[in-house]
Amino acid sequence: MTFLSEELILQKTKSERLESVRNLNVWGCALEDLSILKKCPNLQTCVVSKNKVRSLAFFAESKNLRELYVRKNEIDDMGELAYLQGLRNLTVLQLDGNPVVQRESGAGGDAAHYRYKVIAMLPQLNRLDNSEVTSEERDEAERLYSQTKAVEVIAGPNGYKKAAAIPTLKINSGMKPPLQPANVQPYAQRHPSSPRINVVPDPSPRAPAVQGAGSANVLNAVLLLARELTLDGLLTLKTEVDYRFQQAAQRQSPR
Repeated sequence: MTFLSEELILQKTKSERLESVRNLNVWGCALEDLSILKKCPNLQTCVVSKNKVRSLAFFAESKNLRELYVRKNEIDDMGELAYLQGLRNLTVLQLDGNPVVQRESGAGGDAAHYRYKVIAMLPQLNRLDNSEVTSEERDEAERLYSQTKAVEVIAGPNGYKKAAAIPTLKINSGMKPPLQPANVQPYAQRHPSSPRINVVPDPSPRAPAVQGAGSANVLNAVLLLARELTLDGLLTLKTEVDYRFQQAAQRQSPR
């Protein structure tokens, strides 16, 4: 693994110490690990394009960062943007050329929706990739996706991890913040003619368990079908499950 070193930073910036570095350009150095950036608290502009960076966690503590150019690296997950949500001064982000952008906006994706997702997660941006963020894009991002809350990034013995700073933001098992469609009605309301699965609440105060062979078969079928769903389908399923869970919880709550 190729690490960004103090020597290289001082050489590139002609600085005497890391604390004085404000602008850094390490384009095309085959770098994979940028951990040393946490020792550059005054960094404002960072160019790390055309390297082998796989995570944006390296920038989580760069609170003064204003412009980040991370083109043509190996970032493969939209959830990595959560590491930038605490950077309130960040107004310019160049992410194109990474696998996640190619997947989200390339074949089978939608370039406009890729931008909406990023803008929803990072509303402080004024420029994304090669285009200014317009007011129309902000409005559409807000319409399509509920406001993504800030995520607290905390240091641990094995590096960084993300933890929800606000309880309403759910982080899945992969520690990536999902985007929630705004104002989505329960599936049953949108499809009144579709067959319904009645959920019978467990009278015990403990968490409800699947009861009976029929319920077990339904659950197994749902789990198998979930593997074939697209992102939109999974979001629809999640909305319905949340709605059902809330109904069941209300029925079981003491009156």
